[in-house]
Amino acid sequence: MTYAAGAMTRNRRLRSRTVAMALAWTSCSAPPLAIPRPFRAERTFALATADHPTIEVRVTNGAVTVADSVGGTALCAITATVRAGSEAQAARDAAALALAADLDDAETKVVQVLCASAALDSVHVAVTVQAPPGIAVRVLGRNASVDTRGYRGALTVDTTAGDVEAELAGGTLTASTGNGAIRVGGRFAGVDLCSDAGSIRIAAAAPATHIVASTISGDLTVELPHDVRSCIAARLRTGRPLATELPIAWSVDGRDASDGWRQFQGALGAAPRDLQVTLSSEHGTITLRPDS
Repeated sequence: MTYAAGAMTRNRRLRSRTVAMALAWTSCSAPPLAIPRPFRAERTFALATADHPTIEVRVTNGAVTVADSVGGTALCAITATVRAGSEAQAARDAAALALAADLDDAETKVVQVLCASAALDSVHVAVTVQAPPGIAVRVLGRNASVDTRGYRGALTVDTTAGDVEAELAGGTLTASTGNGAIRVGGRFAGVDLCSDAGSIRIAAAAPATHIVASTISGDLTVELPHDVRSCIAARLRTGRPLATELPIAWSVDGRDASDGWRQFQGALGAAPRDLQVTLSSEHGTITLRPDS
């Protein structure tokens, strides 16, 4: 199995776990979506942890922001907004919200809002995580967007629907979304990205060790520094050409493989080449260009 195929498989296994968990979260009785719910009420929570090497944020509907933190403590601020058909019902539903109890797991701290009376589709949860680089962050969502600014640790995102925006200051990102765009910039050690129906754009501001990205129907764009030294491998299934504005020396330029994919392999810059770029798109385009 190639590196790209392995990354795609790993990401889809992550998404399978998210979908299964999302179905479990929606097991409470939910009213029909057509029922109007014009009234809102909020409830806020806060927690801190320095005892768990991983924070796992679970969000059915909402948004997650991940930022850097100094020191060894991770801080989480949660705002849950409930919609209901009356002001009194909204207040009752908000009062019934609670954080999930701690798991018997020394490795992972779970951050999740549970609803005792409200349907999950009527609860919007916004989570802000400030974590030092020594604490990994994992986000599992159903309909959730993720925004990252300045985080330096290991971030994993798996959402069924939702965009991922990341401006990194180090560390790694593994992100998978079924129906959403992924945008990554800044400095990072490596990224491993997968989007089924959305586009992926990567702007590497400094040398990294690896860039792996795959889509089914979305377009793939990678911007590299002008002085980068890289080995590049790409696969396309459709008849669209691979577009590049970089002086890549191709050793394999669009060769048809037995599985119906067209293969590209090349080198950018002089040896040694520390960056490995592995790209794959089944029905989208792949574009390589210098950073702007």
